[in-house]
Amino acid sequence: MLEVFTHRSLRFGGAQTSEEYGDNERLAELGHQVFELAVTYCLFLKRPMLTAQEIQAEKLSIFSESSMEGWIVGYGLPNKLRYSPDVAESIKSPKELLFLLDSYVGAVYLQSGLAPIQEWLRRLIDPDSQPHPPSPSSAPTHYNNMMSNYHPPQPSTSPPPLPQLISLSLVNQTAMQKGTPVVYEAESSGPPHQPRWVVRCKIGGVERGSGVATSQKKAREEAARQAFLAMGWGHQS
Repeated sequence: MLEVFTHRSLRFGGAQTSEEYGDNERLAELGHQVFELAVTYCLFLKRPMLTAQEIQAEKLSIFSESSMEGWIVGYGLPNKLRYSPDVAESIKSPKELLFLLDSYVGAVYLQSGLAPIQEWLRRLIDPDSQPHPPSPSSAPTHYNNMMSNYHPPQPSTSPPPLPQLISLSLVNQTAMQKGTPVVYEAESSGPPHQPRWVVRCKIGGVERGSGVATSQKKAREEAARQAFLAMGWGHQS
């Protein structure tokens, strides 16, 4: 979340990048491709069936500068962005707004795969349709375990919630707000140089998620993410 909503104007020289995803420019490059794929798949499944030419026309409408800007601002994404004061005006440009959305989508894809992005877009593009089956494409193996009729959101309506980036701190904070205790039980096996950690996340005394990884930290994060989804907290706006 910090990487997505921290503008590159605050990046200091020599700053280290994440070993898992690099920086938000890499996330945006990934997110741009994922976003286009998810939109195309939603239109592909739309009924009555659209022709290839109609799909292309629908995509041009969805990806138009005015539609995307209204969508991004409607979700309030720019309000969450941290940036240097000297770029206050430039961050409002369509290019910067699209960059912000692309980096968000890229981060969600890495953490949760394509399914939540598809469902989010379905509810925007074709809200009367039934939930789509998963597309053949999925998130990279490393992370797997874990709008023709589109109108920009109006102030009087609530758009579908954005897919959430589920962090360990978010899970613990949500549980604290709800007055529900969270306990993580960890155990390891295997040789010291190649351990296998299993972490179980219990909320209110009930196991809600589990994670397996080569480090306790990663296993705990996966267990927390599963528990967050199992509790239905990810569906709240």
